[in-house]
Amino acid sequence: MIRPYQKEDYETISDWWAARNVQGPTAYMLPESGGYVYEDRGEAVAVVFLYETMSRVGFVEWLTTRPGCSVLFARNICDELEKHLEAKATELGLVHLMGWVRDGVMTKEAVRNGYQLGGQVNHIYKEVI
Repeated sequence: MIRPYQKEDYETISDWWAARNVQGPTAYMLPESGGYVYEDRGEAVAVVFLYETMSRVGFVEWLTTRPGCSVLFARNICDELEKHLEAKATELGLVHLMGWVRDGVMTKEAVRNGYQLGGQVNHIYKEVI
């Protein structure tokens, strides 16, 4: 089941990023709407965020699965989340979805789901407050 992300999910998913040595976003960096959590048997097992822009492009960010999921299980979940994102993008009138992924498994999965590679990039951000 895919449901909207709730602020209460943050602690759980931030633990997932930490387990992977990924500097995840702070809670206020996540969109107020556009976060989607995949649940299996009532437990969150994956999350992804769709950032809307002032164009017909949406940014897909912070896709992650709960540590310990098998590769096949994670792949199936990610496929379901991808279908969900495509439906939401169409509903919002978006034409393109973009994102940043690290080299490795996530890059291979993105290509398998129809994304094109645009070269190597680093995802950078800083706090300005």
